[in-house]
Amino acid sequence: MRKIKEFTLQNAMFFKIILVTYNEINKLEEVYHD
Repeated sequence: MRKIKEFTLQNAMFFKIILVTYNEINKLEEVYHD
């Protein structure tokens, strides 16, 4: 059970990093298009 919890936590952190990166790319694209 603990392994599953650790895996979920790592997955959540990984997903958060992807989400932040995606948001940063969107900001850069908006600036680039202006």
